[in-house]
Amino acid sequence: MRRWFLGLILLLGVVIPFPSVARGANDFGSPQPGRYVYDRAAVLTPAEITDLERRAAAINQVGAPIVVYLRLHDASFEETVADARALMDAWSIQSAPGARDGVVLLFNLQPNDPRHGHFAIVAGEAHVRSGVLSQRELDRIAAEMLPALREGRLAAGIAVGLDAIHRNLTVGPPPQQRNWFQRMADTLAHQNLNLIWFVATVAVLAWGAVLWMRIPRPARRSPPLATTEPPSDLSPALAGALVQGRVIFDLMIATFFDLARRGALSLQPVPETLPSRSRAPVHRKFPDAAAEPLVHIALRDPQVVQSDFERVVWDSLKPLAGQMPVAVQALRSALWENWPRAQQAIRAELIRRGWFDPNIRRQRIAFLIPGVIGLLLGILALAIFLLAETPSGGIGVLALLPSGLLWLVVADSLHETTSQGKEEAMRWHGFVRGVKQATCQRIATLDLDRLLPYAIALGIRKDLDVHLRTAHLRGYVPIWLENDQSLSDNEGDLLLYEFWKTVERTLLSGSSSRTSDTSGDGGGASSGSAASGGSF
Repeated sequence: MRRWFLGLILLLGVVIPFPSVARGANDFGSPQPGRYVYDRAAVLTPAEITDLERRAAAINQVGAPIVVYLRLHDASFEETVADARALMDAWSIQSAPGARDGVVLLFNLQPNDPRHGHFAIVAGEAHVRSGVLSQRELDRIAAEMLPALREGRLAAGIAVGLDAIHRNLTVGPPPQQRNWFQRMADTLAHQNLNLIWFVATVAVLAWGAVLWMRIPRPARRSPPLATTEPPSDLSPALAGALVQGRVIFDLMIATFFDLARRGALSLQPVPETLPSRSRAPVHRKFPDAAAEPLVHIALRDPQVVQSDFERVVWDSLKPLAGQMPVAVQALRSALWENWPRAQQAIRAELIRRGWFDPNIRRQRIAFLIPGVIGLLLGILALAIFLLAETPSGGIGVLALLPSGLLWLVVADSLHETTSQGKEEAMRWHGFVRGVKQATCQRIATLDLDRLLPYAIALGIRKDLDVHLRTAHLRGYVPIWLENDQSLSDNEGDLLLYEFWKTVERTLLSGSSSRTSDTSGDGGGASSGSAASGGSF
């Protein structure tokens, strides 16, 4: 029993000192009422302490509890800032719980050279938010203290800091010195800026208008007849590029379904991954609730593949084809990975036919120049309007910025089609109008297998959706989908429509995810504080 008791005493003797050692660096002691300056390093004379106490008391009287703390402790500047905040929390240097209106000046002096070291000024959140002791002001005060501190005159440096803090709390921060840009804004504000900006706006608009008038346009013709039959055997990708005036990713998806329609490949859903009939309405109402189905991709006839961009689509599917099912998102990723090649091939074919302008980049740059100039001048006008002591020239903000943005938008939306390409596109505009009219009139006699790739490429797939749903309810199975008779009998043709909607949503829209960020607020007297300081 006695051995056990002695062992326990020895164990406690070994363990207990460790916390005190860990706390040694920040063992600040206890605060004393009415005292503001704590010279633990014994580097100040009694007269200096009395003078600093008087200055600190004046700060405390205007509502900012303050402590000046000096000690011998070898630490870096970052550690000194952390020590100052720790002191503010340990002694709760604030006028009331949660007020966060205290100020701490902490000096970590080198043990072998007590006249030099690091110091930190920490101001509570209330002073930071009010701007009285903002980060900029703390940096300014610290810079004013450094000359005396570097000369070893600690009391003089501290006095400079205390006086600056008191002045900020009573009178407010000194007016900020205006930089060269603000002075230039003042000078320009006294000129006739409205006239200058008006002339610049007219110049920017005229510049872009001249470029716009130079764009060749096809001769005016009567609008083509609306039809639900494609006007030619042109591939969906080329037709879509003509109508939309640019090459977009939807054209690659349209080519995928066109190859499937022509028998080059097929898709078959894995029945176990499809939703049950009872959940089909839920998936229509809440698309995100539907699990992504798996599909088998089969490559059937390579002889069907003709153009270069069709070859790119075919090559993209080779790693996915086989016995193993793949997710629809994996199919989209494979196509997207090879999209630059397909995009280049489609554009090259259109240029070869004379339907796309190979110099479209030059035209866009030509519109970008007045757009960028107008935007930069508008930003300059906005800066002068905001920074000048006597704001003027508001017309530059109201006119130049929109003028510059106008030509930037035009440059981005400029179609790549030539006048010959626009004439060819007119026939396809009639096809687009015909499909939309058929949707409004509920005409159901449409060749959906042939129209689907065109609808995707031409951007009218939503207009075809009504016909697809009606056809599925009547037993329609797309030609590109391998007909699983057991699936059709047991699950219902409506599920094939649900499968198509999932494929459409994934291939043409991709997947999305949401992220959330939460943050909390809390802490002691130093929470939300700002700090500055330096080495001397």
